[in-house]
Amino acid sequence: MRPPEEFDRLAAVLAPQITLDYSEQPLAVKHKLTADQFVKLSNNENRLGGMVDCSHHVGASKFERTGPDTVTGHHQVFVEYKRYKNLEKKEDEVEATGEGLTMMLHYYQKVDGKWKLAGVKPRVRMSQFNFPEIFKKPQQKDTKKSKL
Repeated sequence: MRPPEEFDRLAAVLAPQITLDYSEQPLAVKHKLTADQFVKLSNNENRLGGMVDCSHHVGASKFERTGPDTVTGHHQVFVEYKRYKNLEKKEDEVEATGEGLTMMLHYYQKVDGKWKLAGVKPRVRMSQFNFPEIFKKPQQKDTKKSKL
């Protein structure tokens, strides 16, 4: 698992409410979470806090003021993900890899005089390899014995 201080830093830059807008993705979902819920979602062994590693390489960025206390950031991002079979993260035990080009929208909100991240909306332009497997739900173990 990742060190707790990494998630303390994440929590420090979050607005009280976070919108995760995946409406343009295959699952087409949009979530509103508290900052604590977002950190908890991120920091678990099935996600970035555990078996998934990622790198985000930001290219061009443009910021658009949308209100006195709101800004939208448009970020060109190349992403790389690896999902390992377990928490040991050995290179020969990579379960899935994915790369993609995304126009990432970040929504920022001024809270108590400081700019905070209030939401994200990825607009994927291209992905390759087995990207859909990166954030798959863990397989449930069947606890019932089959009767033949």
